[in-house]
Amino acid sequence: MDADGAPLERGRAADVVGPALVAARGHAHIRGEGGAAHQADGGPRLEVRADEEREARAALQVVEPRRHVERGADRDDDAAHAERVDRGERGGEARVVGGGVGAIDPRHDELGDPLAEREPAQHAVGDRLGRGLRGRADRREARGGPHEPRRREETVPPPRLLRLLLPVLALACAATAVPAPPPAGVEPAIDGLLRDSLHLVRGRRIGLVSNHTGVDARGVQNVDRLRAAGLDVVALFSPEHGFRGTAAPGEQVASSVDAVTGLPIYSLYGRRVTPTDSMLAGLDVLVVDLQDAGARYYTYVSTTIEVMRAAARRRLPVVVLDRPNPVGGAVQGNVLDPAARSFVGPLAVPMRHGLTIGELARLARAELGLDVALAVVPLRGWSPRQYWDETGLPFVAPSPNLRSVEALVHYGGTCLFEGTNLSVGRGSDAPFTQVGAPWLDAAAVIAAVAPALRGVRLEPVRFTPRSPGDAKFADTTVAGIRLVVTDRAAYDAPATAVRLLAAIRARHGAEFRWLAAHFDRLAGGPALRAALDAGEDPAAIVAGWAPALDAFRPRAAAVHLYPR
Repeated sequence: MDADGAPLERGRAADVVGPALVAARGHAHIRGEGGAAHQADGGPRLEVRADEEREARAALQVVEPRRHVERGADRDDDAAHAERVDRGERGGEARVVGGGVGAIDPRHDELGDPLAEREPAQHAVGDRLGRGLRGRADRREARGGPHEPRRREETVPPPRLLRLLLPVLALACAATAVPAPPPAGVEPAIDGLLRDSLHLVRGRRIGLVSNHTGVDARGVQNVDRLRAAGLDVVALFSPEHGFRGTAAPGEQVASSVDAVTGLPIYSLYGRRVTPTDSMLAGLDVLVVDLQDAGARYYTYVSTTIEVMRAAARRRLPVVVLDRPNPVGGAVQGNVLDPAARSFVGPLAVPMRHGLTIGELARLARAELGLDVALAVVPLRGWSPRQYWDETGLPFVAPSPNLRSVEALVHYGGTCLFEGTNLSVGRGSDAPFTQVGAPWLDAAAVIAAVAPALRGVRLEPVRFTPRSPGDAKFADTTVAGIRLVVTDRAAYDAPATAVRLLAAIRARHGAEFRWLAAHFDRLAGGPALRAALDAGEDPAAIVAGWAPALDAFRPRAAAVHLYPR
């Protein structure tokens, strides 16, 4: 079926729609040649009874009037820098006006004011919840609309000069109403959806699963783009860190109402991680737009999988808007033991998996037996050989302590230190690019490890975690090791982390400690910790990962959307 094919109609099986994957020379759509901007997977029949077509929106479940804060045991890397956003004068449009907003509480590294000063980030749920989603229509009616009677007013002819200027002013206003074209480079899937694949969402009531990372190439939020296109977004769903990306790592966030759009936000990182039937009542499609970090230990993929599970239960189609893997398509590290699946590791993939979030969704559907109609809208112009800073897209930190591409490159290895009593630099100037402890003999460890490393330079540093949030050496200056990438193609972050762990454990046997349960979750099972405790050679440990990696590659190839 071509790009103008029918949408995923209720009452029949999903169509498989999308551009052909072109052998050898690459994906036709990625090269900018015709074709729809999506790749769909068939799923169950999508049946909706006639009475359900007209079913009133279900009232939202009652939640606390203020955000409930409780630190959880499982978390991804941690929170996120979003750009400061200012609402435009046109309905629903926002633009990026600034970045680098400092934290109110350095421990959380949150954005103190991610929106324009006149607007709060979000309102907690109050009496509006009792009205359910019908309240949206009530609020629209209260503001007036095209059918509201106009008041008669006496008009006064404008002066002659003003009459002459009016056409010029009208042209200027019209010009500003047209969005500027995106910069050259990779095109996010939100643009492909609105250009080529509107039939997936047009005329449907949309639930949007996203956060601050869901922006287009100009930094405009996806919810604003969808609403500006006349699409019916009726509910928002947020992962860890909340819809605006300001919650601390592991912080449970209650459902609320978004102050910018007035839409309900259902938290999927609070008392529940899976959408309930009441949250999904009245929706016709779920759209997922989340930026993954490129490493196995990250919770946005788990949220996507839980959304797919819930959608399968309700016979709802899921559309995933793809985003680049920020560290490219290389595959490194050990493969998770399926027996060790958790919310920070839901799939049997390597530490550095090399997949986009759309490809991960396809893998989850195939390997977890999710009976859901899934469509993935692919990126345009992206190659798995590209890192984020080669895409031309604005960098939005996926979470507050992953503040740079450099941090993302190291994260696949340094995150393992979260499962030890060393700091990973939370609360410092460079989280996840350095590790340290007051007792660390950095010079000795570097001397022992450096000769075996490729693509990375180790430097002795001192840093002070300020309110780090993980209770590791708060406000204490520690000796540390800074990792600096010198050759991305040669650098292996997980292998480097294993060598550092072995050297630190050997040098500081009396001081070094595992946080065993957490380390095993991150490491995909207890095997890595057991091997290091047994004194196995780090090179042998890494070499032992090869068979599982070789077995993973054809599994990954089955879901690839971009030529490798």
